[in-house]
Amino acid sequence: MKRANVVLAAMLLALSVWGYMQLPDRIPTHFNASGEADGWGRRVSFLVMPVIGIVTLAGLEFTKWLCLRNPGLANMPDKKRFLELPAVEQRRVLEGMLDLLDYAGAGTLVLFSVIQLSTYRTALGHDASGLLTGMLIATLVGTLALPVFMLISVQRRMDEAVKRVKMGGEIR
Repeated sequence: MKRANVVLAAMLLALSVWGYMQLPDRIPTHFNASGEADGWGRRVSFLVMPVIGIVTLAGLEFTKWLCLRNPGLANMPDKKRFLELPAVEQRRVLEGMLDLLDYAGAGTLVLFSVIQLSTYRTALGHDASGLLTGMLIATLVGTLALPVFMLISVQRRMDEAVKRVKMGGEIR
């Protein structure tokens, strides 16, 4: 998934630079809940979204690296039980949680791509309200579903790790 996120980020950046060359000097910078442009700014603001996407992706990767190096930094349910697991089992539990950060990164990049496309289309005089409204709904659903899925996944991995440890010896 990490490679896919890098490809998504590169595509967002490349298409944004390509689109920038075709945009007028004044472009939409904000959309209301109906997907209609209600804020306008300079064309250079079109390049902000890919930069934010890349910084977000880098931040997620740094968080993953940090949690793998120091599992105590991970914020998860039943942390006390997690920290009692041997390092190899902690890593198994963490990898499941950190994989979900890759999905969050991909979702963010897709959302930013849709915003860029909507900005591009609106700036050139086309309607993009349906695209934005659909993405807003998908984002809200994803924002609610991802943490629930993450909690279930981490808890399942934790239970499996505890079982493996109990079958092979004591939790430290």
